[in-house]
Amino acid sequence: MQLAFSNRALKLWRAYEGQLNRRPVQTQMATSALLWAVGDTLAQKVEQRETLDTKRVAMTAGFGASFMGPVGHYWYLALTGIQGFKSKIEQDFVPTYMAELFIWPGFQTFNFTKVPLQHQLLAVNCMTLVDATFLAWARSQVGGSYPKSPYASPILKGSWPGLGHR
Repeated sequence: MQLAFSNRALKLWRAYEGQLNRRPVQTQMATSALLWAVGDTLAQKVEQRETLDTKRVAMTAGFGASFMGPVGHYWYLALTGIQGFKSKIEQDFVPTYMAELFIWPGFQTFNFTKVPLQHQLLAVNCMTLVDATFLAWARSQVGGSYPKSPYASPILKGSWPGLGHR
């Protein structure tokens, strides 16, 4: 008996996975509708209602299908993208930012207090040249992962779609 239930549950799960791969949004809508309907039915049992309010169950199921299914689907896709973005920030941005915090505040203090106004932009441009060269050198010394130069953006490289190579 238990083996037969396990086989049926496994077949049902595989069918669900197949639908989820073929029609992800529609599958999420259907499962959300079903689970929200079951949840409202159970809630009405807990409320000790004498009769089941089928209109309420239908409205709840409709909410699950029309809102929670599609919005939830895209929400979790977005969260996955955010996690990737967070990893990229931790890997690339934070080390570079820390290196920049070490260099630039001191340089700008010197620039604003000791360099004549008409030469401040020249000083910054020269320091930028030194900074970019240092970051590129440091990146090449540790296998290309730390620190990454903020000057090596996809736009500057011309590698964004539609921009072509410069």
